Amino acid sequence: MRVHHVLLMAVFVILVCNYSVLGSTTRLRSPKSPINSPDPADAFINGQRMLREDTTPQGTIDRDGEERGAVADMRNKLGNKMSVWLTNRKIATAEKAEQKALMAAEKAADKAYIAAEKAKNLKNMKFAKEQVRLKNLDAAAENLFNAGITPEYLHVWFRLDKTKNQWMSKSPSSPLYYVPTPQYQLWEKLTETTQRLSSTKRSV
Repeated sequence: MRVHHVLLMAVFVILVCNYSVLGSTTRLRSPKSPINSPDPADAFINGQRMLREDTTPQGTIDRDGEERGAVADMRNKLGNKMSVWLTNRKIATAEKAEQKALMAAEKAADKAYIAAEKAKNLKNMKFAKEQVRLKNLDAAAENLFNAGITPEYLHVWFRLDKTKNQWMSKSPSSPLYYVPTPQYQLWEKLTETTQRLSSTKRSV
C-alpha cells in the first residue's frame, strides 16, 4: 500500500517538474516586437520605398533650373519671331512708301503732260484761227502743216462736224448758198497739203 502511494507521489512530482520546465521555456521566449516581426503591409511599403531609393539616379534633379531654362528658351523664340516680324513690317512699309511715291510721281507727270498738251493745243488753235483770216489759204495750210497741226485738229477746233460750220448758208435764196466757210476751206486746203507734202517726203 505504501508502495502505491510512493509511485503516485513520484508521478505527481514528475508532472509538476515537466510543467515547471515548460512554463520556464515559454517565459524565456521574448514576445514578438513590431521591429523584429513587422506587419506584412509595413514590410511591403518599406520594400517599395527601398526599391525606389535604389532605382533613383545618383544626384538631385534641379526642377527650378529646368523651368528657368524652358522659360528662357521660350523667351528667345518669341524674341526671334518678334524681330523677324518687325523686319518684315519695316520692309513692307518701305516698299509701300516707295510704291506710293512712284504712283505720286507718275500722277504728277501725267498731270504735267496733260497741262502741257492743253497749253499747246490752245496755242495751236489760236494760231489756226489766225491763219484762217489770211487771204492765201494755201500758204496758211503750209504754215499749219509746218507747225505740226493736222486736219483732225482743225476739224475738232472749228467744230466742222456741224453743217452750220461747213457752209455759209443753206438757204437757196441766199447768194452764199452752200458756199464753204473759211474754216472749212482751210481744213480742205490743209488736208490736200498734208497729203501732198507727206507723199513728197516719202518719195525722197
